[in-house]
Amino acid sequence: MSKPLAGKTALVTGGSRGIGRSTAERLAEEGALVALTYNASEHGADETVATIEKAGGSAFAIHADLVDAQSIPQLFTRLDDEFMQRTGARTLDVLVNNAGNRGWGGLVDATPDSWDTMFAVHARTLLHRPVGAGPPR
Repeated sequence: MSKPLAGKTALVTGGSRGIGRSTAERLAEEGALVALTYNASEHGADETVATIEKAGGSAFAIHADLVDAQSIPQLFTRLDDEFMQRTGARTLDVLVNNAGNRGWGGLVDATPDSWDTMFAVHARTLLHRPVGAGPPR
């Protein structure tokens, strides 16, 4: 089987279950080194990594609370460190911003705090970079 992503790296946010897990597994099957984030499901992340490795792929999991803007630079530092150790470079080739949360039940239930939480996970996360890290790659 052809491995079109051989030598490439990928980050799948929310990669411990559901669509994120399937995406992480597929990217690894295609040859990418896959980093996946999880918040609440460490067990699911460990299972995903184990499944990928059992199939001959390469993956690792990073805990990340994507609502907490202060934790985002740590995510990128850890990602850079892992990529450097595993590939000799800090290059991120593929990003799947899959992490999500339910936010609220319906618009009538929305509050400024629930909107901020949903927006933080769905959109704001990957705009945060460590100081001095330069622009996203």
